[in-house]
Amino acid sequence: MHENQWPHGIRFFMRIGIIAVAALLVAACASDKNPLEPSFVVIPDAATISVGQSQVFTTSEGHHADILFKINSDGGDWRQFVKATGQASDAIQLTGVKPTGDKKVYLTAQVSGDSSKISVAVLRVVQ
Repeated sequence: MHENQWPHGIRFFMRIGIIAVAALLVAACASDKNPLEPSFVVIPDAATISVGQSQVFTTSEGHHADILFKINSDGGDWRQFVKATGQASDAIQLTGVKPTGDKKVYLTAQVSGDSSKISVAVLRVVQ
């Protein structure tokens, strides 16, 4: 069926669709973000340590960015379970103080100045 034989309404929606696709392609190419860049993650994303043992958490950003670390727990004050025994621009070391039982400690890492790059790791402390 030739385009001129199609009903007027279908031709209108086809043109709108072509314009929308073109606009999306232009917008995607104009973006300054690389859609294929790796996700920001904390490594490891989950760990279990014993009391007195330490675990170093690093980020996928490496030494290229300052990372803001926050520690929380669903069992109250996180300081009762772990202590932060060392920190670098892209890494933090946590040492087990007391077993967490069925609770967990959460480490949130965010690239300084970029609210879109946030990652969370979880830690359990056992006897």
